[in-house]
Amino acid sequence: MNNVSQPPPPGHGLPPSYGPPQPSGPQPSGPPPSPYGYGYGQAPVPPPQAGHTGTAGHAGPHGAPQQPYPAQQPHPPQQPYGPYPYGPQPPGPGWGPPPPKKSNAGKVVAIVLGSLVVLGGLAQIVKYSASGNRGPDASAAKYEVSMPRTLLDGKYKLTQDMSDEAGTRNTDLAAGDEQYVGMYSGGSGKEQLLYSGLNSEATGGEGSDDKLLDGMSQASGTDVAVPRREIVPAGGDEPLTCEVITKSRGGEELTIATCAWSDPGSVASVADNSPETLSSDPDEVDLEALAGQVDTIRDEVRSPAG
Repeated sequence: MNNVSQPPPPGHGLPPSYGPPQPSGPQPSGPPPSPYGYGYGQAPVPPPQAGHTGTAGHAGPHGAPQQPYPAQQPHPPQQPYGPYPYGPQPPGPGWGPPPPKKSNAGKVVAIVLGSLVVLGGLAQIVKYSASGNRGPDASAAKYEVSMPRTLLDGKYKLTQDMSDEAGTRNTDLAAGDEQYVGMYSGGSGKEQLLYSGLNSEATGGEGSDDKLLDGMSQASGTDVAVPRREIVPAGGDEPLTCEVITKSRGGEELTIATCAWSDPGSVASVADNSPETLSSDPDEVDLEALAGQVDTIRDEVRSPAG
């Protein structure tokens, strides 16, 4: 018998190859992986499927050809680190620069308007005194007022002397008459008092303090908000005439609280010209408290004439 070599039965030996022959030897390597994941335009390599060994697009050993993997969307490039990884961070949404401070222009205008009202009252009493009205009795003790550098035991300091401005408005002053107008501010600067006074031989008669307040309440754009009344401050023995008026201008309403007094030879008033009071409700003004302050001021500015 001849020994003829037989081909190996199916299922033994090398498996049949599919597709083009693969080159032998070392394969060229791809680009190095990005340290932060897949780079821009670089698709990830899909993992092998269990039970499939064919190349994409060719049939595997178990039937239908395997579909190629869909192209992956490229990852966006990673942003570089900013210049301040540990420093102050920029504000997040909804944050921004601090709002600008409110302007003080409105407060200044209110204070000026309050001053003009007081100057108008002083002008009225000057005209009244110069119109031939009978002054105080010649035998009555006369008093005069001054304008010191401080008021209320030094708590308020004179910050603006407006006496010269009052002089340009009041041209009816008689020889020897003296008038004073001054703004006083407290320690914080938010509390302000406006003082006015007149020394005149023709003033100080009965009702002079009313005439002074009339000049304020009868000015254009003003109304009496709290009616005038006499107040004897606690611990005092002399009355003060006090009222609250409002002044309207440019759609804004100012609240001006004032107390006045008169003596033979002089008349004076003190108005609360603080921004808080100027913008307050007239009914909320404490006239009793203001009268207590003015009673102390009266003792500080008044002295016997001569």
